[in-house]
Amino acid sequence: SHIKDEDSVNLYIADNYIKVETKEGTIISRLIEGNFPNYEQVIPDSCDVKVECKTDELGNAVKRASIIAKTDSNVIELEFKDDTLTIHGKGETNTATEKVNIDKQGDDMKINLDAGFLLDGLKALESDTVELLMIDKLNPLTIKEDGFTYIVMPMRAD
Repeated sequence: SHIKDEDSVNLYIADNYIKVETKEGTIISRLIEGNFPNYEQVIPDSCDVKVECKTDELGNAVKRASIIAKTDSNVIELEFKDDTLTIHGKGETNTATEKVNIDKQGDDMKINLDAGFLLDGLKALESDTVELLMIDKLNPLTIKEDGFTYIVMPMRAD
């Protein structure tokens, strides 16, 4: 909002925080101690498998499979084979299987992911198609879109 001449702003600064007071409210911000994590080291700089598919089809299939997976840790298995992605959601007593058409470059592979984390990344996309980049089942799955990079760390299958 616009600050008028007669409005006053009180500003307090200390070693590890700043406080701003106005008639409308108070804002306090604290400096986080320590170093920010080196997130760039977990983003792969190459990939062995590149998959493209429709964003909404993948999102809807993951949502359906995750309904079953939520009963047992929310882990889903993505199996990339030829031109099909098969998503397996396993619960304590039930299983769900969803299929999505894909355009794949590279070898067939499987990776286990937390369905919620994958869905969070897909929700942030604005494009109709999504590109998934992978190395193997032990390395992160990377989603990239015009300046946006999202990684999902793999989960161990029990």
